[in-house]
Amino acid sequence: MSLTNSGANGVKSKPLLFLDTNIFIYFFQDHPDFGQTAQDIFARLTTTQVTAVTSTLTVTELLSIKMTEEEVDTLYRRLLETPNLKIIGMDMAIAVTAARLRRRYGFRVPDSLQLASALEVKADQFVTGDRRLRQCRELEVRSVE
Repeated sequence: MSLTNSGANGVKSKPLLFLDTNIFIYFFQDHPDFGQTAQDIFARLTTTQVTAVTSTLTVTELLSIKMTEEEVDTLYRRLLETPNLKIIGMDMAIAVTAARLRRRYGFRVPDSLQLASALEVKADQFVTGDRRLRQCRELEVRSVE
């Protein structure tokens, strides 16, 4: 699976960010400490300064937050309507890479799956609220904390 983020001449036209679940939580719940940073990231998506990717794991984690069915529906709709965001599924290559990352760094399985997904799509940056993930050397990890 490869997402191309190239212009007509093959040169990258804009950065490809992989957004971890917590960035969406900070944005949708207007987190008191990190909400503004998340808003800035989503504003860049709206103005097409960047393209973003996340995984179906993010959908599961977001929709698992304790809330009413109406709030779940609203959140799901907002997620799907986010401009310049692609949501990718996971496959065997991502599963194997995630296992390697978990063995190497001791990350939790969901974190390893997210990082592996970012590697699979060749993201320029993995944006997260979890500074522990900066240990990952295979990818540029930016922690908003």
